[in-house]
Amino acid sequence: ILVGVIFALVSALFVTVCAVAAFLFPWALVLAVPAGVAGLLALGVRLSLATTAAALAPRGVGSVRHSFALTSGRVWPLIGRYCLLGIVLFGLQMAGSVLTAPFSAAIGPDVAGLEGSRLSVLDLMGGNLPLFSFLQLVSVLIGGCITALLSAGLVLLYRDLDGRTEAAVAQPIDGSDVEQLRIDEA
Repeated sequence: ILVGVIFALVSALFVTVCAVAAFLFPWALVLAVPAGVAGLLALGVRLSLATTAAALAPRGVGSVRHSFALTSGRVWPLIGRYCLLGIVLFGLQMAGSVLTAPFSAAIGPDVAGLEGSRLSVLDLMGGNLPLFSFLQLVSVLIGGCITALLSAGLVLLYRDLDGRTEAAVAQPIDGSDVEQLRIDEA
């Protein structure tokens, strides 16, 4: 909820600044809109891991602060990763639509001969309740797969960035620590 409130406040501030700029200096919108969109995109990327951090970070770690720390200096690579994830998820959604479209067209509502009469729910489903139910099940399964892939992508991204951040601040291992690790593994 906090992430949404932060993003909504910043978005409202952006709209207000654009409205004032348009009133005072109409030509300033040419600069303000692209800069504002880029700023909102960067803020969205910086906040994108806050919900994942809330679920996976150790207790007592602020998720918004942790998200900002993980994404610091990595906005453009993250935009690329999100675009790649979006393309994969969009492809999965389109594949599901292509698979279900012929069946949806086959059971589409036949309302041409129903002039003046009342439409029932069964009429809107094309009169074929089992096929309609099957298509709804397929749609729900595709949506579930997309949600699972999105969540897995965010978790993997979080783990990758969190591991890199921890590795960057970790103390170098001297020779005695390596020997102790070998003894512990055996």
